[in-house]
Amino acid sequence: MQTTKTMFDEMVSWRNLYKAYKKALRGKKHKEMNQKFMFYCESALAGLKIELVNNTYKTSPYKYFQIYIPKERTISVAAFRDRIVHHALINVIEPIYERVFIDDSYATRKKKGMHKAVYRAQQYAQFNKYYLKLDIKKYFDSINHDVLNELLADNIHDKRMYQLIKQIIATHTTENSCGLPIGNLSSQFFGNVYLDKADHFIKEKGFNHHVRYMDDIVVFSDSSDKLKMLFKELEEFLLTSLKLRIKEKSVQLNYCNRGLPFLGFRIFPDYIRLQNVNIKRMKKKIKEKEYLYKIGRITENAMANSVNSTLAFIKTANTFKLRERIWG
Repeated sequence: MQTTKTMFDEMVSWRNLYKAYKKALRGKKHKEMNQKFMFYCESALAGLKIELVNNTYKTSPYKYFQIYIPKERTISVAAFRDRIVHHALINVIEPIYERVFIDDSYATRKKKGMHKAVYRAQQYAQFNKYYLKLDIKKYFDSINHDVLNELLADNIHDKRMYQLIKQIIATHTTENSCGLPIGNLSSQFFGNVYLDKADHFIKEKGFNHHVRYMDDIVVFSDSSDKLKMLFKELEEFLLTSLKLRIKEKSVQLNYCNRGLPFLGFRIFPDYIRLQNVNIKRMKKKIKEKEYLYKIGRITENAMANSVNSTLAFIKTANTFKLRERIWG
């Protein structure tokens, strides 16, 4: 694919940097360091641009914290100015990859998202007898930097842009030059790029009904034997081409009418249920927010936003009676 040779110039333009700054600021205005940047916005952005243009820009160390729901993970938080660079970068390269990605890749893409992935999976379940579901073992920690850089080189032909991308990727490493930090916009985007090759592999094998949400992959067919064969071929492809291993416990081959567990839901051809673990988690979260509001730790608006977010999540499923019991 041909790309412009002025990608870097477009990225460091004042218009794009300011747009990236506004995106990075969403929901983060209350933080002290971000407020300092806001106060000196014009000079701070100008300084950031000079660093990028002069190739003196250096990323700051990440801050790390643990989360335990739905599973234990280490979240990496980039400095505010680095998040601006990430947004500025994605603003420019995202349109290129939108022409490359398959339609049924749904994570961190405009007009896509989790709910549409669930609905698409249900649609495919209505037209197929079987599904094959799997995900990748320690996906973000397993992304190989050399492989990722080679994949990006296929579409990023501007040398300055490519070097900046390589610098951002190299800021986080686990073992053997692998790993992307969970929590970064750039990590989410590069994670999509990395498995796009697997999406096209599946399509080339003749499976047109498959859905991917980051490393959660579901393929549909009327033949269980064809899905078994695909699994063997895909397992080998992921290991040899992308240096990834399938999580053994994640692999499921079953009838669609028995329900597909996917993204916190159980999807049947004619209805969608919220999985029990998420019902318990949701009720606990609502009680915690109500308690924090009662003791004055959060505002009424913050509590309402949290509840509305939960409501938006569960409305994907057939949960009218559940919502009636909780809020009725």
